[in-house]
Amino acid sequence: SFAVEPPPRFTEAKLVAGKLTLTWTGSGVLEQSTDLSVWSPVPGNPASGTQVDVTGPGKFYRLAR
Repeated sequence: SFAVEPPPRFTEAKLVAGKLTLTWTGSGVLEQSTDLSVWSPVPGNPASGTQVDVTGPGKFYRLAR
């Protein structure tokens, strides 16, 4: 038998001074989309606690395994 790792999960999203800080548990790849149809990895494969700029076109974020 082997242990199954739980899926990655967002734990906090905090907006401060025009930057959104995304925090999560588990291992996963942060992905972004402008239309919820096409997803791509956030450049640099950032770790939990990363900050994203919220100016410009709207974006959606998710965690993928």
